[in-house]
Amino acid sequence: MIPANVKLYLDSADLAVIREYAPKAEILGVTTNPTLARKAGVTDYLGFCREAAKVAGQKPISFEVFADDFTEMKRQARVLAAISPNVYVKIPVTDTEGRLTTEVVRELAHSGVKLNVTAVFTLAQAWAISGALAGGAPSILSLFAGRIADAGVDPIPHVAACVAMARELDPHIEVLWASPREILNVVHAGQAGCAIITVTPDLLKKLSNFGKSLKQYSLETVRMLTGRGGLGVHSVSAPSFSGAFLAESAEVLRAIDPASVDALAVGLAEVRERGGRLFVLGVGGSAGHASHAVCDFRKLCGFEAYAPTDNASELTARVNDEGWDTTFAEWLKVSRLGPRDAVLVFSVGGGDLERNVSPNLVHALKLAQQVGAAVFGIVGRDGGYTAKVSRTCVVVPPLFGKHVTPHTEGLAAVLWHLLVSHPALMRGATKWESIAPAATGAR
Repeated sequence: MIPANVKLYLDSADLAVIREYAPKAEILGVTTNPTLARKAGVTDYLGFCREAAKVAGQKPISFEVFADDFTEMKRQARVLAAISPNVYVKIPVTDTEGRLTTEVVRELAHSGVKLNVTAVFTLAQAWAISGALAGGAPSILSLFAGRIADAGVDPIPHVAACVAMARELDPHIEVLWASPREILNVVHAGQAGCAIITVTPDLLKKLSNFGKSLKQYSLETVRMLTGRGGLGVHSVSAPSFSGAFLAESAEVLRAIDPASVDALAVGLAEVRERGGRLFVLGVGGSAGHASHAVCDFRKLCGFEAYAPTDNASELTARVNDEGWDTTFAEWLKVSRLGPRDAVLVFSVGGGDLERNVSPNLVHALKLAQQVGAAVFGIVGRDGGYTAKVSRTCVVVPPLFGKHVTPHTEGLAAVLWHLLVSHPALMRGATKWESIAPAATGAR
């Protein structure tokens, strides 16, 4: 049974999901945040907030400010609060320097702005923010219980202590259990005395299991695991490999440093802005990436880009007459590679002369160093020679030894598609995103 004292709030910034769940009787509010908005592809944040507030109807909905400056936080908060009476404005507990936002919270709360103070972790933070909220407009104190648990701290007594603090200062402050990890957290929220818990759509789907007979659940699980329903051996084994491979890919992707990708995008944009050209190098499957990437850098980013492997005649002539090792370097010499230009390498190993791995990449990069051209890379394993000489190199971590090559080459495609879509680089629209759905009728 869902605890009677706990209200379920949908946690999503996808308008389609909000439209589906907000009308449901068991959903008593909605929360959003900038991360969810970015994942949902929101580009007009205020427009999204206005539409989402309408969809939520009379139910509370929380929208977060983007600012880190206290004065701008207050300005954005008042803009968001003016959208609708059901809006709660989310204010982070601190700025990015760790300074508590208590004065911002106090001023807004006591001027009638409904607040949801978010990213609260410590007892000291809960006490300070509750004091700032006390006596003001209706408010929510969001404790990131799931992340507290990730730190090895039992969240139930920790959250219960924060609930007691808030009630002592103002019994009207509602404490919210945020970042749930499992549907059982709904019960935990009730045990801790929380008034609200945020629940993602995936977790909401599991609510139907509440109260289910464990004997019946066991039988359903056995039937699922044994593939009852006529699945053959091959059809059962194939999804297990596919599932494991996709899970590996997701784990490798999560391990990639986003800051290095952003730095790569900015570095490439600087080359473009100074009138430089981009030469994209790759061998084998990476040559395919190079060709496709050149197309998108030129078409979507307005970036003059070339790949030596696109000219099969010159490439094979150089291999035949001069040898494989110097093919890229000689091609770059004829292309007059210079200090304004850049070289971008796609490679699983990054090149290693000692082991005779992709020596043509190494010689090309040595030439780039000699002429002062910038070097960038998207590579796997330890990054090889590319990582040693690059201005910025994104390394796809070799987390799964048996699948280093497919993960590196597969995620390299994700990464360079990210680059050509990055705000620092992208200038033109992609085809399907530029066509209104109503005009195409596509699903």
